[in-house]
Amino acid sequence: VVGLEAVIDGRKVKAVIREKEEARQMYDDAIASGYSAALAEEKTGDIFSISLGNLPPLKDAELHLKLAGVLPLDAEGGVRFSLPAVLKPRYTPVGSTDPLAKSEAAVHQGTAPAVFSFHLEVASRGVSDVTSPTHQL
Repeated sequence: VVGLEAVIDGRKVKAVIREKEEARQMYDDAIASGYSAALAEEKTGDIFSISLGNLPPLKDAELHLKLAGVLPLDAEGGVRFSLPAVLKPRYTPVGSTDPLAKSEAAVHQGTAPAVFSFHLEVASRGVSDVTSPTHQL
């Protein structure tokens, strides 16, 4: 993760990279004080979680997560990037210490569907084509 920006009720907030414990404490303090806040955390390797708290009623939020990394070449010389829309497993055993286990945070499900957009910048020589088997580019 190289950046996180949130636009909450028209107000843009740019995240500052902090150690995990400090970032979590700052997020918890903001939520407890009644402020809107966002937190992005690396759970394991390439799995991330984004929390958004105290979103005002009937307001929209945009979250912009910026990632940078090297994708390994497959046997045919191609690379693959997958962006799942669900980052947590649906079912986790009670008492699990798995970092991907469901959080205890209260979640209110809105009625509007989540909207995802994706921007890719390729910094490599020899890339002749970018395709997607699932989405129009």
